[in-house]
Amino acid sequence: FFRQLWEKSDDPFWLCECVDDDFVIVAVNEAETRIDARLAPGNSLRQFVGFGPTADALFSGYFECRDTARTITCMQRPVIDNEERLFQTLLVPITNTRGKVTHISGTARDLTSFLHAQQSLEQLNRELEARVEERTQALNRANAELRETNQVLERLAAIDSLTELANRRCFFEHATTEVMRAQRYGRPLALQML
Repeated sequence: FFRQLWEKSDDPFWLCECVDDDFVIVAVNEAETRIDARLAPGNSLRQFVGFGPTADALFSGYFECRDTARTITCMQRPVIDNEERLFQTLLVPITNTRGKVTHISGTARDLTSFLHAQQSLEQLNRELEARVEERTQALNRANAELRETNQVLERLAAIDSLTELANRRCFFEHATTEVMRAQRYGRPLALQML
């Protein structure tokens, strides 16, 4: 049953031996070889992953599994053939008779299609935000032009174009305002005509 599961599964399976701060591949199934042919028995994971923050993120589940002797589920984002991939990885500790973790068995579910969908959605969101920003700026420019035009129209409606003096409409607007002010404060109002 387990041999058939190992051989026929579309999900990768592998077995690693814990060697200091590295993990040496003991066995991989065909599905793992299709993902990355370099992961062959006898090779260490450090050969491919290296050191640094990215490597530490990929190895963190292995170290936790080894150090706690517990089954660990983690998300891994390795770069394979210059493409970022996403895997949900299950790591199972294998212990010796003294309870020390000597090997780790692993399997993973390839979720790269979800990663691509997420990246496409993020790109669409960036494009949408850029369009919204562009249209907002255009709307702000149009509103500013409209305000300027309205100010010109208000001036033209209140000023005589020949004499550039306030016209009758302007007089009545100001007179109404002043009458209301006089009523509000209870003060007398006078009008002088020349």
